[in-house]
Amino acid sequence: TSPALPIFGPWTGVSSQFSWTPTQLGSFLARFSASDSAGGFDSISARIIVLEGIAPFVTDVSPADEVSEVPWNTPVIVEFSEPVIDFCNLLTSPIACVKVDSRRNDALIATQSWNGALLVIRPDPVWPDDDTISITLSGETRDAAGNRLDGDRDGVQEGSPTDDYSLSFYTAPGVYPGDAND
Repeated sequence: TSPALPIFGPWTGVSSQFSWTPTQLGSFLARFSASDSAGGFDSISARIIVLEGIAPFVTDVSPADEVSEVPWNTPVIVEFSEPVIDFCNLLTSPIACVKVDSRRNDALIATQSWNGALLVIRPDPVWPDDDTISITLSGETRDAAGNRLDGDRDGVQEGSPTDDYSLSFYTAPGVYPGDAND
């Protein structure tokens, strides 16, 4: 059930709360009217928008978590259960929805492309060779209805850091001058 909405006024014999359970998603116009015994009448309207309440979650990643020998130019593709938005950059004080680090180089530069239920993260210019790359998606990542990422897939939207989603992979070793294959 939805929370009760207060109706203010010095009325007697009138409930100042009501509850309503929507049976479908959408936009609804609620009109509240009251009259008194002296013929006074007042009314107020409110638009109630019912959005879905299911949190998005990660369904697939490529390369897979903990995989080795990933080529240096391989993009990371994250697939979500539903379309998500780069909500973090829409905030007044933006935070990083995507954090990319390496074991040797700390923070790395990578470009992000958000497109529906896909997020593509590309190295700029390439991932460091022979390194561990870690990617963290903030639990503040959201779908269009405002539901936060359920990174731990427990069905509860706890936000960051509890619902952050992390993956890591290992890049291929480098080839340096003087290396030879016999």
